[in-house]
Amino acid sequence: MSPTQFSLSLPAPSSVADLFVALADPSFPSTHGLAVYAALPGGEFRLLGAVTPSRPSAVLRTGWPADPAAAAAASVTVGVSVETLANLQNLGGAFAPPENRLRIALNVAKDLFNFMASFGKPEGGQMTVPVRCFEMWVGRFEDKYRKDPDFMLKIQD
Repeated sequence: MSPTQFSLSLPAPSSVADLFVALADPSFPSTHGLAVYAALPGGEFRLLGAVTPSRPSAVLRTGWPADPAAAAAASVTVGVSVETLANLQNLGGAFAPPENRLRIALNVAKDLFNFMASFGKPEGGQMTVPVRCFEMWVGRFEDKYRKDPDFMLKIQD
């Protein structure tokens, strides 16, 4: 670890659905923020989210309660890194500013359309799908969300 990074071991990750992170130091540089990562034993660090002076607190969803690997793990390593705002923006979807909300909503709509289209090709401006199609999609969406709360932020156009 460097002077701008630190980590801690958090026991029983499967019991931790959310992490609360806040910038409590008023002298924190306005050009920087904190990136929060987590890694299960033997795994890669995954970005959970970030806080900045303009967004000084966040509740970060972990996805661990629905993750079989987290249920088997005795602990998880949480890492925090001081990053420039430019670096945080480059991290992509996991640090989605409010102006990206339209893109996220469109990703949700596109995911639903693609799921429905998997049941048959749209023809003549119409699509025939099973009656339970939407319910099936919601179940699939919820499963994906439990595994990775940021999955909709990562879909590329």
